[in-house]
Amino acid sequence: MTEIGYYNYYNIQGRRNVDTPDDWYQKMVNQYESDDLRTKDEMLNPYSDLNKSTHALDEKLASWAEGMRTKFSNADDVDKYLCKKYFGQERIGYTMKDQEPEKYAMYKNDLNMVMYGTVKAYQFNLKDPRLTSADEYDKAEEKAKHDSISNNMAHLLENNGIDIGNNSLLFSINPYSGVNGIQIDGIDDLNMKSILLQALDKNNNSTNLLHYGMQSQNVDSDARTKYRAYTSLKEYTGLDLSELILKDGEYYTADGQGVNELLKEGIESSNSVGLDFKGAAFNYVKDLLNKVAEKGWNLMPDLDIKIGYSKENGFYTLGNSYEV
Repeated sequence: MTEIGYYNYYNIQGRRNVDTPDDWYQKMVNQYESDDLRTKDEMLNPYSDLNKSTHALDEKLASWAEGMRTKFSNADDVDKYLCKKYFGQERIGYTMKDQEPEKYAMYKNDLNMVMYGTVKAYQFNLKDPRLTSADEYDKAEEKAKHDSISNNMAHLLENNGIDIGNNSLLFSINPYSGVNGIQIDGIDDLNMKSILLQALDKNNNSTNLLHYGMQSQNVDSDARTKYRAYTSLKEYTGLDLSELILKDGEYYTADGQGVNELLKEGIESSNSVGLDFKGAAFNYVKDLLNKVAEKGWNLMPDLDIKIGYSKENGFYTLGNSYEV
C-alpha cells in the first residue's frame, strides 16, 4: 500500500528531510483530539471541509505519484512532464499563473504530490478545483479556533474524570500569578476543582486559555500593554516587572542593575530570536517597558480574563452563547 505523507523523495536541497513519510493529517487529528488546550485555525482543523478534501486528494493521487517517481528519476523531468500535461509545453510562461489560476494550482499540487508525497507541501495552492473552496476564511478560522480549543477542553475534562453535567464553568485568569491566578466557578467539589487546576497547569494550558480569551473578547489596551511588557521581560531575563524599581524613567533590580542592559544581554543570548532580529526585539520590549514606566505599573489595569465554558456552547464570552 502506498504510504501517504511528507517525504523529500528527490532530496531537494533546502527542503525538510524525514526518515519516514510524515503523515500530516494523522498528526493533525491526534493534536485536535488531545486535551492540550490550543486554538487552531481552519488550516489546522482536520475536520474542516478543506482539510478533508485535501486528505482525500492525497489518497486519490498517492498511487499515481508513486508511479511517477518510478518513471522519473529527477525533479526536473517531473516538472517538465506536468508542465506539458497542463500547459502543453515544458516550461510555464510568466503569465500562465494569473491567466489560468486553476490549472496552475493543479500543476503545483501535483508537483508537490510527486516530489513530497502530499499536495499540502511547498506553495500548496488553494485554487485547485479538486479542493473545497477556501472562501469566507476569516469566519471559518474564528469557528475553527473556538471548536478546537472547546474540543480540547471536553477531552481534558473527560480524561480527568470530571463531569460538569449541564453546569457552566467560569474561568477567571490573572496572568501574574501562574496557575494560582486561575479561579474556577461552577464546580462545588473541591477535589474536582483541584484536579482541573492541576490539568490547567500542564502543557501551557492556562496560558493558551488566556490567549484565547484575549483573542475572543475586547481587552483594554493598557492592560494588554502591561501584560506584554511583563511576559516579554520575563521571557528574556526571568525578572518580574512588578518587583522592579523605577528611577528616572528606567527600571532597576533591587541590587541596582539596569534592566535595559539585562534585557539586551538576555535577547543576545536567546536562541528564540534570529540574529537579524535581536535589535528589533530589544526595541520592542524596551518600548513596552517605557509605556508601563510612563503610566505606572499600579495605575494600569491588570489583564483579567473571564471566559465561560459549557458542554453545549464550548467556550463563550460572558453574556453570550458562542455564535459565528
